[in-house]
Formats: sequence, structure tokens, C-alpha cells
Amino acid sequence: MDRITQTMDSGDSILEQDRCFYEKQIAPMIHMDFTAYEKRIAVGVVGEGSDCFGYDDEISRDHDFGIGVCLWITDDDAKFIGEQLQKRYQEMLIEWIHKNPAIHSSPEILNEHLVQRRGVMTIRRFYENILGFRIDPANPTINNAAWFYTDEWKFAAATNGIVFCDELGQFSSIRNEILQYYTEKVWRMRLTNELHEFSAAMQANYARCMARGDLIASNYCKTRSIDAAMNIIFLLRRSFAPYYKWKFRAFRELDGSEELAIIFEEAVVMQPDLNHWKDYTYDPRRINTSDPLLMQFERIAKILADYLYTYGLTDNHELYLEAHCNSISSGIK
Repeated sequence: MDRITQTMDSGDSILEQDRCFYEKQIAPMIHMDFTAYEKRIAVGVVGEGSDCFGYDDEISRDHDFGIGVCLWITDDDAKFIGEQLQKRYQEMLIEWIHKNPAIHSSPEILNEHLVQRRGVMTIRRFYENILGFRIDPANPTINNAAWFYTDEWKFAAATNGIVFCDELGQFSSIRNEILQYYTEKVWRMRLTNELHEFSAAMQANYARCMARGDLIASNYCKTRSIDAAMNIIFLLRRSFAPYYKWKFRAFRELDGSEELAIIFEEAVVMQPDLNHWKDYTYDPRRINTSDPLLMQFERIAKILADYLYTYGLTDNHELYLEAHCNSISSGIK
């Protein structure tokens, strides 16, 4: 049996398989064929895809799945070795696939989307493609506008996964800059936005929608408030929330999220029921305590308000979360 095949098992996580591919196939190739650039090539698995978060499973493997690593180089180095390095990478990848048939049945598994996410790319282009704005590897600073207007999942995708090697340090310098997290101003702005979203959806508009008998809009209010509540906790934990498909999975991994996770799961299966609103006269100053779904979100609001108080962001435990926005925004300088 081939020595490399012995090191692999189809039950290994994809990141473990990627690491083995790097150590057994890519690292020796770089050392032998690109000796002068060996310390200038960063290698790892970072970016879009459930595998980069360590969330891949049998279901997620129906698309964009396979072994591969990213090789990040500078713009200048790309001019000299970019094409040759990519050619050698592809040869090593095909060789690896044939040596590990239990993981890949054929090279055809490598679809075009996965190919675009792996292989040789410049450091600048990698981050630019994910974040949507330019960042200088030599001076990796992010201004407040970019911090505020860029979707949060993009920052999560730019900092997930694992970096196997980066002696040059340019790739990691940008990664570390992002991991420093939002500036205080942007952090508070984003937090107030999510508090407003939670209150507007389930503490204001839900009652209006139910009073009108609009169940679709009422369900939308429920979904928006759950999303806002998760975003609030991610912000308080200073952790980037990933793409919505994986947000709850990542949320459950945050410290202290257990109680809220259970309440969210209960709320998801609860449906707006117009029977609870038959004898209720709409009044924006009153809460319809007979609606169990609405009261479920008051439980969520209490937990969030207590967190805000514990973090020193407010001086009271008011359940209407919009009321805390002024206190939080007053700290914006």
C-alpha cells in the first residue's frame, strides 16, 4: 500500500486531510521546485466554504467539496512564479487524488468553484475578493467606512480556517488586523443597529402585523429578531458571525449561549396565532401577554438587557431594547 495513502482516512475532517496534503505533497514540492521562494509562499485553507469553518458534513459535501490548499504570494512574486507554481500545484493535486481514492473517486470531483477557492493567488487579490475592498498588504489598515459597510460574514470568511505556514508574514498581517475586530465607534454603531432591529421587529412591528392579520409579515418579524439577537451576542463576544447558513451553528459555540440557543429553537417552532389577538385592541403602549410567541421574545429581551447591563453599556434592565441605544451611542467618539 502506498505510504501516503496510509496516512489518510476518509473519516478525517477535510482540514486534517488538507493539512496532510500540504505536508506530504505541497511542502516538499515548494522546497524542491521553488527553493528561492520557499519562505515567501504562505499556505493554508481560509475563505468561503463550510470546510474552512470546520463545519463540513455529508450534506455539505454535495457541492464545492474536495482536497486543496491556498498558496498566497505577493503581486511581484506572482509575475515570476505564479503560472509555474499553479501548474505544479495542479499536478500535485491530481497525483494526490489518485493516491487517495477513498477520499476522491476521480479528479473530476474538482469543480470550478473549488478550483477558484484553492491554488495560487496573490495576497491582495485573496482579501479583495472576499472583503470587497482593497487592503494594502504592506500597510493593512481598515477605515471605519469599510468596517461598517462590509457584511460581517466576509470578515468571518477572511479569518477562518488555518494557516499552515507564513514566514513572510504579509498574509497574516492582514489576517491579524481583521482579528483586532471593529473599532470602538463601529462596534457601538453596529450594536445599536442590531438593538434597533430586534425592537422594531418583535417589540413593535410584530404586534402591528398581528393586529392586521398578516401572518407572513409576523413570521418575518420573528426571523429578523432572532437574527438580530444572535448578532448582538456575536458583537458582545467580539466574534464575527459567519454566513447565515452557519450562523446558529457558530452561535452555539459562543460562551454563555446555551440558554438563548434553547429559547431560539423553541421560538422557531412556535407560530404566530391570530386566536391570541381576537379580543385584543391594538395599543403600541401595551404588550399582548396572551401571545406566547411574543412573551418568548420578552424572555430573549431580558437576557440581552442583562448582558448590556453586565457589560457596562447601560445603567438599567429595560426590556425594550431600543431604549438602550442612546446610552450605547453616547460612547461613540
